[in-house]
Amino acid sequence: MSPSRSPASLRVLLVDDERLARVGLRRLLAQHGDVEVVGEASSVEEAAVQVETHDPDALFLDVQMLDGTGFDLFHRVRVRGRVIFVTAHPEHALDAFGVGAADYLVKPVSAEKVERALARLRGAPATRRPASPWTLESRLALQESTTVRVCQVKDIACIRASGDFSEVHLRRGVAVLVSQPLRGWEERLPESFVRIHRSTIVNVDVIEAVLTGKTWHVKLTGWSEPLAVSRRHTAELRTHLDAWPVG
Repeated sequence: MSPSRSPASLRVLLVDDERLARVGLRRLLAQHGDVEVVGEASSVEEAAVQVETHDPDALFLDVQMLDGTGFDLFHRVRVRGRVIFVTAHPEHALDAFGVGAADYLVKPVSAEKVERALARLRGAPATRRPASPWTLESRLALQESTTVRVCQVKDIACIRASGDFSEVHLRRGVAVLVSQPLRGWEERLPESFVRIHRSTIVNVDVIEAVLTGKTWHVKLTGWSEPLAVSRRHTAELRTHLDAWPVG
């Protein structure tokens, strides 16, 4: 069990492929009593796992890493905390603020730079999921290579990540590959859609059964294979189940 912490503390994840860079940043952050470093990652892949595990309030995120860039993280997982980019490449600043970065620190990082970045974080806490701009009746045009498929949001059974793309599975058994990362869908879909895994969002109206046990799975109407529910998202799915009346 993790030790108790002050509700006012800022939970931070450090992402940089250089170990010494992470050590230096950790030392600078240790000077601030309200900051708790909850994890470190040296790659995009590892960072995605850490974000899912810890759901940090803020990330200090490098741009160039061995398996990709910090921007790739936004396509892999939903980053709900504020992001401070820390990099030796000043030319990416415009892209950083384009994804909503709270700050952009150019290496070498000083105590003063960290102080200013933390001041911005304290003054602007992380925002959670906004109200969806779509309803179940909203009509969508799903662009394939040579076809545009028209459907309503309620026709979607589930959406699965496929690299920088998404596979949209419709209730009638059609799957459409579109150039939209999973995170973009999550920000627009109504509350009847729930993420059950870092790579899967499902329409709860299509859930036929929830298989509970050591690990959870959901069975969708018309699907032969159940879909895995990650431990990180079990609680969110349970919230939806608790809201359903018992007949």
